[in-house]
Amino acid sequence: ALPKLRSIDVSFFDHEYPDIWVAPYDDSQACQEPSCLGALLLGAHGELRCAQLTSPAVMPLLDSCPAGLQSLTVSAAPGMAAKLRRLGELQELKFVGVYCHANIAEMADALRTWSGPLLKLTLPSCLACREEEATLMRALGAGALRSLTHLNLRVLEESGLRALAAALPALPSLASLTLTVAPPRKPDVLRDLFAGAGPSLCESLLLFEDLLSPGFTTSELRSDLPNLVRRAPTSVSLHVHADAHPLEQPDGLGEFARADGFCSICDAKPHSEHSIVFGIHAADEQESCPVCAAVRVRGSFPFQWTDTSIHYVCVGKT
Repeated sequence: ALPKLRSIDVSFFDHEYPDIWVAPYDDSQACQEPSCLGALLLGAHGELRCAQLTSPAVMPLLDSCPAGLQSLTVSAAPGMAAKLRRLGELQELKFVGVYCHANIAEMADALRTWSGPLLKLTLPSCLACREEEATLMRALGAGALRSLTHLNLRVLEESGLRALAAALPALPSLASLTLTVAPPRKPDVLRDLFAGAGPSLCESLLLFEDLLSPGFTTSELRSDLPNLVRRAPTSVSLHVHADAHPLEQPDGLGEFARADGFCSICDAKPHSEHSIVFGIHAADEQESCPVCAAVRVRGSFPFQWTDTSIHYVCVGKT
């Protein structure tokens, strides 16, 4: 009855944001595939190209997805890797954060042995098992993902960042890298990140999230982050997004804020809290810059505790 169905989203968790872990996982649900939904997927084999299975409980529905599926969002629950191997035409794969921390080895195995034309990959953070982060990064560099053009991931440890830097040469088609990290970081780790990147990498975005750490000092906002952008390879359009509320000025006063209420870093009058995007292109090029557009999309994400605004700062080149 649905001959033109091309996309389906199935979840057993009652929440709106699949990237945010909000409910416990019950192992007993993993084997309870709802037969009615399996029948729906089987009936839509002819046209179905996109599936989102954002709960561990519905991950078994992968068996009912057509082999020609092109886009998949899935929870990294146990048993997922074997089910992914038959999806030989998959072009976009996103792992949601639910339960991924307990299944890093299986995720890494799936990436190391991937076969197919995968173009876009999103990996969640390893919050509960940071020691396994480097394992996941090394899997990216195993040589099976040479077709990958877009990579979006979170890396919380220095060892993970160094492993990612070592993996980039094995991703020769990579054109866009979006990396979420927790400040502060040793400057040399981030400066060396692009050393082995291929010439195709032309866009990169570093996101420093205040949910992952307290934030930056005024000196880091004025000097370290702009210098990180300036020293990136000229071929890479690097943008850095960070919370602009400095650690040593919890009330937003002092040298960080001028007497007229304007921020002395972004030269704008912000809300009580705001964020800054550092880049090398002129401010009037924001509308045509795809990286700036990606930042605006992330900034409009509805799950925010505070009213924030985003300001662009051109740092130029050294």
